[in-house]
Amino acid sequence: IIENGTIKNFLKIKNKLLPHINEKFLNEISGTTDTEFIFFMLLTILEKNKKHIKNQKNQSQVLKDSMIELLHIFEKQKIEISANLIFTDDEYIVITRYLYFNPENFKKNQYPPSLYYYYYGDKGSLLITSEPITKNFHIFPMNTIMIINTKTMIMNYDVIPTLQ
Repeated sequence: IIENGTIKNFLKIKNKLLPHINEKFLNEISGTTDTEFIFFMLLTILEKNKKHIKNQKNQSQVLKDSMIELLHIFEKQKIEISANLIFTDDEYIVITRYLYFNPENFKKNQYPPSLYYYYYGDKGSLLITSEPITKNFHIFPMNTIMIINTKTMIMNYDVIPTLQ
């Protein structure tokens, strides 16, 4: 997993996130970064979702649903997060550019770090950067998720729904 962004007041609120990490992963936490917590929260969700799938959704849908579930934890608890996340397994890459802010506590909408992509269709490759490096780059809109099949390079792009 790659994360660029921040969980507001992470060191003060990290205990609120511990219940979202499976006990077997708690001993694996060795640092104090929000990225490490996000990683183990996502692993917990992925493990739960894979066990509870009765109708055998495809792997990309499980990854998408799990990432959205992870992001909704922050929204449910009104924890401000501004983050670009990239997660990959053997077959898929999941990329998000996500922002949640609590309008009750924060008057100014803060944008997540920029995230750009350029798909080299003829080469079957994708370049992701924090700044555009050519005029052909596209910015990820806020609160979106992209799933890329690494074998076929087929991209699916969607808006992350809010809970409101």
